[in-house]
Amino acid sequence: MNYWSKLASLLLLTIGGASQAAPNLWHARSANNELIILGSIHLGDDSIYPLPSLYQQHLESSERLVVETDINAISKQDRALIASLTTQTDGSLLSEQLSAELMNNLSKQTQALGISSARFENFQAWYVALNLTQLKMNQLGYDAQLGIDQHFLQRAQDLSLPIYSLETVSEQFTALSVLREGQLELLKQTLEQLPNLDQDFSQLIALWKAGKEQQLFDLLSSDAMFDNEDQGVLQSLLYERNYNWIEQLLTLSGKSFVVVGAMHLQSEQGLLALLEAQGYELESLDSE
Repeated sequence: MNYWSKLASLLLLTIGGASQAAPNLWHARSANNELIILGSIHLGDDSIYPLPSLYQQHLESSERLVVETDINAISKQDRALIASLTTQTDGSLLSEQLSAELMNNLSKQTQALGISSARFENFQAWYVALNLTQLKMNQLGYDAQLGIDQHFLQRAQDLSLPIYSLETVSEQFTALSVLREGQLELLKQTLEQLPNLDQDFSQLIALWKAGKEQQLFDLLSSDAMFDNEDQGVLQSLLYERNYNWIEQLLTLSGKSFVVVGAMHLQSEQGLLALLEAQGYELESLDSE
């Protein structure tokens, strides 16, 4: 799996298959604060449900659900900022920025997805790459509405449980916009990898299901490019957000059920290590 395929996986972890295995929860506790933490995935299918009953039990006994962002609460201001970050603001077209070879491959891959490449003419290449990845996963049967995040947002609404967002939709897209650096290469590699996307994710799926977040992180961040010229990608997409989130998590009191992307949990700058550095006791809760 090459660098850009790893990057797409980092942003859009998914799941499938018949197994109902699921990762363990993390229990982080201080004198006044109790966090039940689940490393999530953002797309899913029917085969991952029902989730372990332990998840629902902890959600029901919590005072709030904490998520990265509540996409259901997107505002007009969010939409305006997203448009400014993802569209061609200078009036140029995507096709004018691509080589003939890259444009031909874009047309070929969009045709395989049942759409026209013309729909992307007004968008920036990095955003097109992410959209193509998601459209391919949709074609393979995965859906954001069946992702872990969306599942717990719906459960919280059913329980009339307060929802606490660690960042706004605008803040999330601002972090993603770091991908503008090197975006043509990102699009090129995305197009090359689309036919093998399902196969590339199989190893990641197995690690997530087994609750092996550290191995998952190691696999996705092991490419030399992450250590050199693109270290800023990990910094913007993971570490800076982790530090922003930890400040908020420390202010909570009582019991919270926390659902964030699995990649945010591990490493020395991951949420678990940051909580431990603040004196929290950590325990893995078996979901079986």
